[in-house]
Amino acid sequence: MASSAGFSHYPAFPADVPSAQLSRISLSKLFADDVNEAKALFESCRSVGFFLLDLSENDAGEALVRDIDVLLELAQLTMALPEEEKMKYHAKPPQKLFG
Repeated sequence: MASSAGFSHYPAFPADVPSAQLSRISLSKLFADDVNEAKALFESCRSVGFFLLDLSENDAGEALVRDIDVLLELAQLTMALPEEEKMKYHAKPPQKLFG
């Protein structure tokens, strides 16, 4: 997930819309071998199959968030290019995908 700064210009998610309650798992605690966090991760995967991974307070996690911010900024710049410029880099899919 990108940093919250990238979402500041969007309205808050409506409170009256139902949403799933997911466990928030701390990457920092997992790296610190926190047994309770590992159990919470296992239980979330076993019962729901999904969880939110909190990347804060962990060097690798925070580096990932910074990389995502850069990637999203690059994507916005790319999408703002004129269609003619984007078509210069259009990839042609292979004729045969299998066999």
